Amino acid sequence: MSEKIKRKKLFRKRKKFEENDENQGIHKIPKDIVEVERNLIENWFLLSRRWLKSNPKLVRTITAAIMLMVILTFIGIFTHSAITESQNEDFIKLYKTFSDVKKMPESEDKKKKFNEILENSQKLCSHFWPTVHAANGCLIEAYTYKELKEFQKHIESLLKFAQYQDSIAVKTYAKFFAAYAYESQYQLQKAAELYNDLEKDFEKIEKNDIILYNKARTFYYQNKIDEAKPLFKKVLADFPNSTYKKDVKNYLLLISLKESKTTKN
Repeated sequence: MSEKIKRKKLFRKRKKFEENDENQGIHKIPKDIVEVERNLIENWFLLSRRWLKSNPKLVRTITAAIMLMVILTFIGIFTHSAITESQNEDFIKLYKTFSDVKKMPESEDKKKKFNEILENSQKLCSHFWPTVHAANGCLIEAYTYKELKEFQKHIESLLKFAQYQDSIAVKTYAKFFAAYAYESQYQLQKAAELYNDLEKDFEKIEKNDIILYNKARTFYYQNKIDEAKPLFKKVLADFPNSTYKKDVKNYLLLISLKESKTTKN
């Protein structure tokens, strides 16, 4: 009988033993099974040692690669930590400067200082290794553009800020503010498209009434009453405790007045 067949029989014996008496513990397993398993483990170690000795170059290459990966990982961790700290300091300085300049009376000096903030926030925002603090630089950039009344660039910077974010909630609200900025600039079609894209994202953070309400408003102001009305009704039906409940009712009243005028005419 070959060794292979013997091993198979012993393993079947072990399995049967375990099924019949599974509470006995490993020390009760028959000696012949234990001996075979010990031999298998020793044989595996011997084969491994033989392979290592017969492939020294490959072993050295693998060992060197592993050591290099470990070293690079540590360098990456320390570099990221240093960059994060540096970007955090830059962001705090920028935010403080922005807050101080915003309080200044309107003047050429104020505009000049905002342009300086813009330059520094762009450097932080476009850093080759972006962190949360670099993303916050994009937010400073966005609101500096707003102060300078460059509204299209304000929207672009908000979307850039959203792109750098890991948090679904922060990313979603940043896109929402960009959509709202489109709306405030009467770019209602772009606002409606962005609100439409955001609908699923707001479902994830259970705040979908905000999107339904704002999307309905953009349709209302484009005079797309047939599209606005069902959305307003959906807010009332799906979100009875919505903070927009009163406003929605006012819009529905305005829609009914419009519809009654159209009927009379």
